[in-house]
Amino acid sequence: MNKPFAIVCLLSFVLGCKTPDKDRSRNPKRPNFVVLLADDQAWSGTSVQMDNADPLSKSDYYETPNLELLAKMGTKFSRGYSASPVCSPTRYSIQFGQTPTRLKRTVVGNHQGPKIRHDTLLSIPRLLTLIDTNYYAAHFGKWHMEMLPNALGYDESDGFTTNREGGYFTLKEHDTVEIRKDPKLTNSLSYRGADYIERMVKWNRPFYLQISYYANHTYVTASEEHLKKYQNKPKGKIHNNPFIGAMTEDLDAGIGIILNKIKALGLEDNTYIVYMADNGSISSFYPTTPTDITLNFPLNGGKWDVHEGGIRIPFIMAGPKIPKGKQIDAPVISYDILPTIAKRIAPGFQLPPYLDGGDILEAIKGKVAQVTRPNSGLVFDYPNTQNWEMLKPGRAWIENDLKLIYSLRDSTYSLYDLDTDPSEEKILDTAKFHEEYSVLQNKLSEYLKSVK
Repeated sequence: MNKPFAIVCLLSFVLGCKTPDKDRSRNPKRPNFVVLLADDQAWSGTSVQMDNADPLSKSDYYETPNLELLAKMGTKFSRGYSASPVCSPTRYSIQFGQTPTRLKRTVVGNHQGPKIRHDTLLSIPRLLTLIDTNYYAAHFGKWHMEMLPNALGYDESDGFTTNREGGYFTLKEHDTVEIRKDPKLTNSLSYRGADYIERMVKWNRPFYLQISYYANHTYVTASEEHLKKYQNKPKGKIHNNPFIGAMTEDLDAGIGIILNKIKALGLEDNTYIVYMADNGSISSFYPTTPTDITLNFPLNGGKWDVHEGGIRIPFIMAGPKIPKGKQIDAPVISYDILPTIAKRIAPGFQLPPYLDGGDILEAIKGKVAQVTRPNSGLVFDYPNTQNWEMLKPGRAWIENDLKLIYSLRDSTYSLYDLDTDPSEEKILDTAKFHEEYSVLQNKLSEYLKSVK
């Protein structure tokens, strides 16, 4: 059933966007969009080598054949970023095309500032409806936001879900790895997603589908098949935890269910597929004890940290006219997804001025060296000071190859050259790079002031 046109017109007025064209027959066939979001996955946590120049950018133990297939189908990004080193802020950024800082949602479970007036903000489902009322949108899996999915315009969803639905327990409660037939609900989520795609084809409706998987969040659950495989497999020098290996391949098998359905229905030439994670992995996972070689190696840090290990993630995109097997080194980030969708279905659509993202396909098609955004750099903000021992609260600004980090723990700045030092091992000298420090400090400060 189409959404009431009166509501669409009201949103058009409130959001300052163009009214939709009700007669879809006058428009070319609309593309479909599938966003597959992993939970807590390292940049090097798959068998896809995310950077052709860095052999350490893939796992030497985990196997993800379906993600390898997706990378061959489309383009991988060596510098894909989540908007935050923790889950909920990144999820907000995807839905609204804004930084968590602008949305005042930078810490999980601690909603700063006033309640989000989501009825006045452009979300992905509302964007689709404004352009074409035939679009149908669904979200399955982990939501972990303060408002219900239907409040943002989703036609189908699992409602308000957090980590619990995927089997989340603290390691104090469970010190073993559970074997399940549907670990982290990966299989059921994927089959429901596949069924949804098939229904949309039968209904002749363009669609948006987001599956937010519970894997690889703690605590570990895995299938018996994959757990036995990794327990008997020679361990890698970097990755060697059979439980994570099994859970990772379980997740990959779920991705395969979606890819197979898209292929079987002949939708590959009209469907954009995005794979990414909500943040990097935690540094160590039971039963592995913390070592110098973390799960995010060769990157520094991990979840709860604005160093690269916490925010650089696997990021792959396939779809119409996207080059196959290509690598792009321009930084892309989770809040680029909404503007990218807008450009694919209505290039002249007037987006609200408060968005922070840009069109990813600009970089893919080689028209520009970088994604064009309202701001010249990428901002990361994790000000959680509740647990100084475990967390590393800080802020960061990335501009081209330079990255500035401000530590809230000791009120110091650090500058890195990500081109020559992606592992962030060498802090650039403040005297030699005084101007660069000053410029990026000012840009970070001005952005924080601009969003209050």
